[in-house]
Amino acid sequence: MMDSMRVEIDRMHSVQVEKHDELKRSRDRLQMLLSTAHRSAAHTLREKQRLELFKLAEEEKQRTVNSNVISNAKAQEAMSNHMFHEMRNVLSSMLAISDTMADDPSLRDMALRQRSMCQYAVETMDTMLDVTLYQGGMYKVRKSSKKLTDLFDSAIMLQGDRVAHGVALTRVAPDSVYDVDTHVLTQLLVNLLSNSSKATKSGQIRLVAPPATGH
Repeated sequence: MMDSMRVEIDRMHSVQVEKHDELKRSRDRLQMLLSTAHRSAAHTLREKQRLELFKLAEEEKQRTVNSNVISNAKAQEAMSNHMFHEMRNVLSSMLAISDTMADDPSLRDMALRQRSMCQYAVETMDTMLDVTLYQGGMYKVRKSSKKLTDLFDSAIMLQGDRVAHGVALTRVAPDSVYDVDTHVLTQLLVNLLSNSSKATKSGQIRLVAPPATGH
């Protein structure tokens, strides 16, 4: 009987070792895929930038021949807009990879940290793109109907993992619908929360929007 128990214990130990080895192999494969994807994305971005810069340079020469010199600011604006869009595409791909990695419990923490960093970079790209459009006189207000509480909740979600441990993010706002540029307003709220979180190490940060008392 002791021999039988010993055999069973050895078998169970062997199964556990095999599972552990398989988990390690899966983690290594995912990390290798992520590393390969990062290198591929960076190479693709550099190549696209090189081709676009060459294309812009050729177009600039042709326009100079046909209709004199174009404003340097306009050329820089066009190049910046394109680069921002391309960088945003790469970051969005990395976000998708992070979401896939988050399904693996052993990689979830690393994936969520990476996703947070990528999300912040995407938001920064959006802000920079809006600034260049505004400077070029091409920014258009994009109004849509949105509940103020939903906007506050969205900003709190984006900033939630960057506040000090134990600090609560709360909001007080009327559950009313407004026609607003949700992108710009969300950026403003995130910036307010970001500035507040830098100086708040305990307690809570509260967004407050009192209800309108008149027209």
